[in-house]
Amino acid sequence: QRVQVLTSGARNLPARQQTLRNTIQWSYDLLDAQEQQLFRQISVFVEGCTLEAVEVLWTVLCNGDQSMPILDTVASLIDKSLLQQREQEGEELRLMMLESIREFGLECLIESDELEVTRQVHAEYYLRLSEEAEPELVGPQQVVWLERLEREHENIRAALWWSLEQGEAGRGMDMACLLYTSDAADDLTR
Repeated sequence: QRVQVLTSGARNLPARQQTLRNTIQWSYDLLDAQEQQLFRQISVFVEGCTLEAVEVLWTVLCNGDQSMPILDTVASLIDKSLLQQREQEGEELRLMMLESIREFGLECLIESDELEVTRQVHAEYYLRLSEEAEPELVGPQQVVWLERLEREHENIRAALWWSLEQGEAGRGMDMACLLYTSDAADDLTR
């Protein structure tokens, strides 16, 4: 719990800078409502995500209502240092949050009572990705898909754990079995 550990700071600084948590809170409070919502939603991703994943999450959770294009909102979060982009040669752009910022985002997601629905959409996205990857794991694109699953390993694992937590309720166990199969295929590359 990085955010909780850093709760004391120099007393001669402004209140917003006395702790890491206060600094992140101050930055969050400066965001408009749409930026805050997207910030909270992105915090559900573990070790980053693709822009496609963010777009799917946003579209599903906001019922397709996009008063401001998602790219502008993502760019704004990057400009405000709450989100980072990582580009690696030959790979799709990844959006990342520092772990301390991500933990704060998860706290905000809980406070806004959006955690479970966001985790569900996150799990459904990774289930669809896993289903899409399955036939490709024996085809000519096998290496490409194994590398993609490797990059998404932690997100697939988070989706798997959330599905297991759901137990017998809904599609939880079915989803967990399908995600486990995908995660096991990913482990073969390790």
